[in-house]
Amino acid sequence: MHTMAEPRPSDVAGLFDEHGAELLRYCAGRVGPTVAEDVVADTFLIAYQRRDRLADGPALPP
Repeated sequence: MHTMAEPRPSDVAGLFDEHGAELLRYCAGRVGPTVAEDVVADTFLIAYQRRDRLADGPALPP
């Protein structure tokens, strides 16, 4: 069984830096800016907690 190495804080921060602003804009357009901050924080927390279930590669098909 292959296990993933524990991500470094810089890896997690890099993902947030790369995708956080776009996700925040998307969510803010649907639920408002205050709630969007919570949604984005929860999204990254859940993604981190379930990182062993995430597949490598693009998130969306071409």
